[in-house]
Amino acid sequence: MKRTFLLVITFLTLSVSMFAQTVTGRLVGTISGPDGVLPGATVVVTDDKTGKEYTVTTDSQGGFVVPQLNSGTYT
Repeated sequence: MKRTFLLVITFLTLSVSMFAQTVTGRLVGTISGPDGVLPGATVVVTDDKTGKEYTVTTDSQGGFVVPQLNSGTYT
């Protein structure tokens, strides 16, 4: 009985972690030039396979995040 219980608990733990996997990622970066960071800059990321564009604006420190990107090659 104890062994069955441990097997059930192990199976449930593994199946929960399996659903926690994600197929998307994010692109994080900082835009800067010769004079320092560039706040308010527009960043356009294009999926090379689909041509879909994602546009974000840098924050006050020149940083940006493009969330929820499917795996692939981007320019």
